[in-house]
Amino acid sequence: MKAIINDNWENVMLLFETQYDISDIIVKTWIETLTLDRVEDKTAYFYVDEKKGTHGVEYLRNKGYQMQK
Repeated sequence: MKAIINDNWENVMLLFETQYDISDIIVKTWIETLTLDRVEDKTAYFYVDEKKGTHGVEYLRNKGYQMQK
């Protein structure tokens, strides 16, 4: 599953914009900084460099996504 997500990352970013009404600038600035770590069951786990992605993590939390440290 991880390979499928990585292979289709551009499409995933497009889905954020079209299906979840997240602007292109938000996707490019905050969400693209995420890196897929692993997939377990039906849950994808991402990580982000804290220096680059702190605001992205907060944005996703505010949108209701579960975030772990």
